[in-house]
Amino acid sequence: MRKTLEVSLCALTLILLVSANAAAQSNPQTDGVGNPMFRTDSSVTTVPATSKTVPHWTSSFTYQGVTYPFTMVGTDPATSDSETTIDVAIIPFDFVT
Repeated sequence: MRKTLEVSLCALTLILLVSANAAAQSNPQTDGVGNPMFRTDSSVTTVPATSKTVPHWTSSFTYQGVTYPFTMVGTDPATSDSETTIDVAIIPFDFVT
């Protein structure tokens, strides 16, 4: 049960990060939302983009002749029966209007 919850939380985090990245790439001058304001916490350590920060595995599936690749966080269930624990920092956001 705990492993399922941890994997679900990791998957949700990745989906939110991808969604936030897609939203950040829109033009702030034309989307009517306003100007983004960012603040960096000085205690955050920068990790190079080439670093593997969490265990992950990649696979793909084919549906109606189209192949869809994907990457999942954790241990590949097809090759291992072990559990993967991923430490997560929850960072709250305060959206000011």
